[in-house]
Order: sequence, then C-alpha cells, then structure tokens
Amino acid sequence: RIATLEGNLDWIPVAGLNLRAAFLLTNNRVTGPIADQSKRDNRRLPETPPFASHIGLSYEWTAGNLSPRIGATVDYV
Repeated sequence: RIATLEGNLDWIPVAGLNLRAAFLLTNNRVTGPIADQSKRDNRRLPETPPFASHIGLSYEWTAGNLSPRIGATVDYV
C-alpha cells in the first residue's frame, strides 16, 4: 500500500528571477510473510523517504552575447 502527495511550484516574479520548489510525502506499508519477519516500524519500501523537498532560486540576465545565470538549490531527503 502506497499513499503519496506531491507538489511543485515554478514562479517567475520578475524577468530573469526564477523560484522552484517541490515536495513529496509518502506513506507506505509492506505486508506479507516476508515483511512479517521484520519489526513493525521497519516495514517500508526501501529507498522511499517519508518526506523529500527541493527549493531552487536562480537569476539570469543578458550581458552582450552572454546569458549568465547564478543560482542556489537546497534539497532535503
């Protein structure tokens, strides 16, 4: 059984400035004879975090023939 809620946002408040955000919430439970051999609080799918998020902010501008961009991101798993 897997229940998931996912959301994302991509917002450009002014030209060149970009804000991105995303999140993922999961709740899963594995059942069956093999899963029953594990502790009750350890019956999750592997590699499936209960919460993950991403936030990114970048700015791009034009300088002659160049289009430099600067940005930063933060991820949480």
